[in-house]
Amino acid sequence: MLSGRITNSYLTQSIVNNTMRNQEKYINLNMQYSTQKKINNLSDDPLSLTNLFDAKNNLSRIDVYNKSIDINIAEMDVCETTLDQVNKEMQRVFQLTTQAANEINSSGSTTAIANEIESILAHVVTLANTTYEGKYIFSGANINTPAYSVSGDDYTYKGTRDADGQNVKVQVNNNLIMSLGENGDNIFGEYYVNGAGVQVSTGPIGHIKELLKDLKPVPPATTANFAGIRAKIDVFTKDSDNVTYYRTQYGTNISSLEKAKEQLSQQKISTDTLRSRIEDADLVETASKMQYQEFALQASLQSSTKIIQNSLLNFLK
Repeated sequence: MLSGRITNSYLTQSIVNNTMRNQEKYINLNMQYSTQKKINNLSDDPLSLTNLFDAKNNLSRIDVYNKSIDINIAEMDVCETTLDQVNKEMQRVFQLTTQAANEINSSGSTTAIANEIESILAHVVTLANTTYEGKYIFSGANINTPAYSVSGDDYTYKGTRDADGQNVKVQVNNNLIMSLGENGDNIFGEYYVNGAGVQVSTGPIGHIKELLKDLKPVPPATTANFAGIRAKIDVFTKDSDNVTYYRTQYGTNISSLEKAKEQLSQQKISTDTLRSRIEDADLVETASKMQYQEFALQASLQSSTKIIQNSLLNFLK
């Protein structure tokens, strides 16, 4: 009689355990169907969960890179457009310089030319101090500082220089960092007299300032310096070529960023496919499994009821 009771107890516990397992499977499948996710708990599939975390982290990084690339493409586009305007101004300076080089010009003519060139210089400096999203785009790494300050006859560059070893860089993927920004003095130059009394004159700004000095004679001189004006014709051609070079560089950077964005797009598709394969539930398959598991659970409950009732009757006998 004691042996029978132990057997009945063991049998009852087995039935309960089996029913609980079926119930747990049904609940898990129901959860998968309602959330459309195969993994809902840390214990569901630890290995797959680790791979899922890696995939989601990669997707997050791709989104960060994409946003950074979009911002930099927009900024590079502003840089390219700005340098296009600078080049147009340089072409006008070239035309005016060629016109002013003719010695039959009257003092009134050279003065009028000088006035227009002064206006162009002011515009070039304004372009050099262009901002995008609150950043001075030609100040190198000194994005919060205007590229140029003007004090009297001095047009001084205030951004970072090549010697500083600072450039604007952007990370476009896990393995590639691109240098995108250009220190503005390489494009626009500057003009000032240093502490030792030496005149520093480079680039379009410096050369335009020299031209203005040639156009406006300082007493006791009474006529423009036509030799100096003629010498500037070739200088401005080189300055214009230099501006074109940097404009082309910005265009190249935009192209490189767009290619990097395309690569990230493909990487995002493949990574999201992997994430979906790990995480997303097949609703048709899950519904089918639920139906089967519901049937198994009901069968388990029905059989357990009969067995427990029979065991109880045997016990009472």
